[in-house]
Amino acid sequence: MHDPGLLAHVPPGADLAAVLDRLAELGVLVDLRAHGGPVHLDLTRSGQPLRQIVAADGRPNYLACALRELLPLAGDHDEIVLAHDPELDADYRLLSHVLEMAGATVRRYRLYFIAILGPGPEQSLREDLLRHCVARAERLCENSGGPAPGRGGEPADPPGRSELLELLERHRGRHLYIDPYRLTSHAFGRRRPAPTRQLLSEAYL
Repeated sequence: MHDPGLLAHVPPGADLAAVLDRLAELGVLVDLRAHGGPVHLDLTRSGQPLRQIVAADGRPNYLACALRELLPLAGDHDEIVLAHDPELDADYRLLSHVLEMAGATVRRYRLYFIAILGPGPEQSLREDLLRHCVARAERLCENSGGPAPGRGGEPADPPGRSELLELLERHRGRHLYIDPYRLTSHAFGRRRPAPTRQLLSEAYL
């Protein structure tokens, strides 16, 4: 299985102080540090709850860390796609709103077991589905003309890259990114041939 860089250490694009300054510029910061209190993200004017992002002792939570990663990207990309579990929906609505205020076009998506559960928020983690999907993924890799992950060997010759790009383009829809639900439903649907090794390697592994 190819690691696209997930194991590499990549420092956030901005430090916490710079993020708090930017949030203050956007008018969405309630900073009580001068009085020994916490820092809140304030989007109450848009009907969303006040959300603490830095504790009174100075420790940032995961939402502040996400802002450190994503705020610097807001003006440099055509679209930003946020994938999250349904339990984090409220926080990701806040995150999406802040990024849009900073100039980004944002899409939110739920990717978990998308070929089985669909793109909606009906279910989250289920161990039985996890085992089922891992077993199916191994079979797909074996039937795609290449080895299953971790078994070594050489993959079969992939089809032309232009064919792969054409396939991906068909599932872009009106967005700039490839719609993961449409692509996955097409590639892994019942009664369809096993996806090619190149598609698995380029889009999933």
